[in-house]
Amino acid sequence: MFYGRFSRPRAYLRFSDIAVVAPFQDVSALMFRLAPFKNNALTDADVTLSAAIEITEGGTTKSNFYILETELSKINTLALNWTIVHKIDEKSPFFGFSSDDFKNTDIEIIVHVRAFDEVFSDTVVQRTSYVSDEIIYGAKFIPMFYPDKNNESTILDLDKLNIYQKAEIYLPEFQKQ
Repeated sequence: MFYGRFSRPRAYLRFSDIAVVAPFQDVSALMFRLAPFKNNALTDADVTLSAAIEITEGGTTKSNFYILETELSKINTLALNWTIVHKIDEKSPFFGFSSDDFKNTDIEIIVHVRAFDEVFSDTVVQRTSYVSDEIIYGAKFIPMFYPDKNNESTILDLDKLNIYQKAEIYLPEFQKQ
C-alpha cells in the first residue's frame, strides 16, 4: 500500500502562475496556460473550470459557484502548451467586470485537468486555482514556442510560461461611464 501511494502516475503539468484578462474576438477573455514538462505522452486531455465569487448582499457574504465555459475543453494530444480561454460574454459571470471589479472581488478560479498518460497507460489528474491577486487585467501572454534553426522542429520555452505584455481591453459602451 505504501508503494502504491507513491507510484501513482502524475500529469507533470506546469501551470502559469497568473491568469490574464486579454482581448479576444472583439470582447475579452480570462486565460491561463499550461504545458507538460516531462516527455510523457498525454492524450485526450480535458479541462473543467469553476469559479467561486464572493458577493455581499444586504450585509451577508456568500459564495456563488459557476461552471465556466471554455473555447476548447478537450484536445487530442498535449505536446506543447495549451492556453485555456474563457470568453467573457453575456453567459459569463464576469460579464461587465472592470479592472477594479477583478481586484476588489474575492474570486477563485478552480482548474481540473485530466489526461491519459500513454507511458503509464493510466488517467492522470492535476488541479490548480487562481485567486483575484493572480488575475492580471489588460494583459496577454507572449508566444512560448518557436521553430528550430532548420524549421524542422518546434521548441517549447517553458521559461516563457508566465511572460505577458500589456494589452488594451475595449470595454462595452455601458461600462465607459
